[in-house]
Amino acid sequence: TLKSDREREEALTKHLREEEQKKVGLLVTEQEVWKLQRETLELSTPTFAATIRGGDLRSRKRRRPEEKMDPEAMKDHIFACFAQEPRLTLKMINGQINQSEDRLKTVLKKYAEYHTSGEFRGRWEVKPEFVGELENYRKTSES
Repeated sequence: TLKSDREREEALTKHLREEEQKKVGLLVTEQEVWKLQRETLELSTPTFAATIRGGDLRSRKRRRPEEKMDPEAMKDHIFACFAQEPRLTLKMINGQINQSEDRLKTVLKKYAEYHTSGEFRGRWEVKPEFVGELENYRKTSES
């Protein structure tokens, strides 16, 4: 118990020292750092991840109006997306296509499988019967 008493005493002195530093202003808590980051966060500059997901926070709120595509044109755009990346989320695809999610899902269900569990949960992947067609899109995008 001697060791535990010593540890308790050290923890208490450390806590008191941190409280004193906090009063003086030498110690900043994580919550204060997060608050400062939220206040200074630049919403107009999109990050790489935000660009993949369909734009930064502001542009996602005021999205460009969608022009309804016919299913065949949507298929071409979807395969172009899958030519770049084998497994994509709905938002990643819709960030490039800009269609309503319901219309996009109906077309996706014809050409892609949705992973409900496992490593790729929440992502779409081209069905095996359309892999040959996807290879054609990859060849045309490379040339």
